[in-house]
Amino acid sequence: MATSVHERVHHELDTTATPQAARESLKRAAEAVAQSTYDGRLDWSQYRLGDADLTALIAESVQLGVARHTRVLDLFYNNLSTVPETLMPAFASLEQLLLGCNPLSRLSRASLPAGLQLLDVGYSENLAHLPDDIFEGLQQLRELRAGCNRLQHLPASLFDADRGCASSLEHLEVYGNHLEGLPDSIGNLRRLRVLNLGRNQLQMLPRRLAELPALQVLQLYDNDLRLPLPVEYASANAFPQLRELVWRGNVHLPSVPRECERLGARQVIRFWAST
Repeated sequence: MATSVHERVHHELDTTATPQAARESLKRAAEAVAQSTYDGRLDWSQYRLGDADLTALIAESVQLGVARHTRVLDLFYNNLSTVPETLMPAFASLEQLLLGCNPLSRLSRASLPAGLQLLDVGYSENLAHLPDDIFEGLQQLRELRAGCNRLQHLPASLFDADRGCASSLEHLEVYGNHLEGLPDSIGNLRRLRVLNLGRNQLQMLPRRLAELPALQVLQLYDNDLRLPLPVEYASANAFPQLRELVWRGNVHLPSVPRECERLGARQVIRFWAST
């Protein structure tokens, strides 16, 4: 299930959108900063930017005084394979970094400002690995969009409540990857409300998933889930806030009786856990 921002990939590209046009937009942003009308959003989406282009634009943003005032940097649908480490010190106030639909092959912790609240690295289709330390110090991160990549594992710092972002994360999208399993440390995501695990290769789910106190939406469609589910899932205290469960496409899970399905998401999971 794609996030709406990625639907822009289907739009016809503007033939005038070039790296030079991105520089013109930067100059307009600098004028807005000078006039105190800058809204904090720098939109460089669909400008055909490569790695060298972005490096140069970051330097120009610093020179023009725009970088330090920018809270949202939209780099959707360019030609970026990575993000230069100069981004972090230049855009120290950045809250949202939108990198969806780029051919990203790697991403490092040194590229990411500590104040990020939203990171979108979805639909790169080349991204097979995230370093274990990538979320260390990102303790304000609320939303991670990493769907439609080639990830086989999720980094340890994602689930680290002391040094990573486990204590702040509310929304996690990792659908359309190659995940075969999840660690029990997922139980550390105490604020997580939305979890999309659809279209992976999961056969089992971690027992501590049932502990998540804020989880409202759980998407498990098109995996390879099979019984038995952890016995903890049958507990009356399991999934206390769950309101929506999407499980279609798991052919090994038994059919759920209609009367059970009508009772809601928690009852469906309890049915399987008790089967």
